[in-house]
Amino acid sequence: MVEAYNKLAEEQKKDGKPYLLYACAGAASPDERSKGYTVVANMKFASLDDMHYYDNECPAHAALKKAGGGLGVQEPPLVVYFEGSPALVVN
Repeated sequence: MVEAYNKLAEEQKKDGKPYLLYACAGAASPDERSKGYTVVANMKFASLDDMHYYDNECPAHAALKKAGGGLGVQEPPLVVYFEGSPALVVN
């Protein structure tokens, strides 16, 4: 799945231009806090409209969902939308 997310990051476009502000995916640490999830992805969008495009129209995201659908996962992915401002940024 991490490879599928990396492919999505390379191929994502809206109106012929990349639209994701941030895309990162990796393996979850194998401890009880992961609740059985093995892959974590974080996507950042410029607008709620861009997030809706990602969910409903983006061909690259549709390909990712198709790739994940064949893995036999029992539970659907956990998806969380939130708005927030960083309280701390370390460079």
